[in-house]
Amino acid sequence: IAGYGRVGRHVTAEIAAKKADYVVIEGDKEAVDLLVAEGRPHVAGDATTEDILAEAGIERARTLISTLPQEALNVYLTLTARHMNPKLNIIARADFEEGEKKLIRAGANHVVIPHVLGGIRMAKAALQPNVVDFMQMTSMGEAGLSVEELRIPDGAWLTGQSFLESNLKRDFGVTIIGIKQQGEQMKVNPGPQTVINSGDILVILGHTQDLERLSHDLRERREEAG
Repeated sequence: IAGYGRVGRHVTAEIAAKKADYVVIEGDKEAVDLLVAEGRPHVAGDATTEDILAEAGIERARTLISTLPQEALNVYLTLTARHMNPKLNIIARADFEEGEKKLIRAGANHVVIPHVLGGIRMAKAALQPNVVDFMQMTSMGEAGLSVEELRIPDGAWLTGQSFLESNLKRDFGVTIIGIKQQGEQMKVNPGPQTVINSGDILVILGHTQDLERLSHDLRERREEAG
């Protein structure tokens, strides 16, 4: 995670809450002091330099989230990181819509424009308040509800079964709301006859404990089969 400003702090808190491995890169002394006080793993230095990126482990990282305060720095960081790790998944912050194209050309996989997302959410809160309440519940984990993605590992017991046959709703209390099959676009609200294959990514809605129970079951059965 590059940058520990307002956006970077929220990103870090969310990733830490999910117990995912991460490291923050920050050059500002006050922000570094805050990272130290909070006990967060970090590298102090300029995230746009190759030496600092290497120290943070960019070559073996799966994802870079660039939240630097200046759009030009995010573009430069994206270019540098893409050169150092061609397989890296890069999520970058843009300040304006024009910056999105620059970041995509520089190698970003996803671009987020905070004020655009904020404006859309405010409009929805005025026009569709119940939809916003639902989004709030699932995105923030309120009421124990969450939307998670689950990659189907090789040899999983779900492989070859349709949604209907899998009985995920009956046995685990979760609902599949999307599926991304290899080489295809995400399908939203797929039909009950959709077949699950190894490598597919399921987008699942459910209570946190039920989602964890499903993930644990998949791992456990796979270990027993192996």
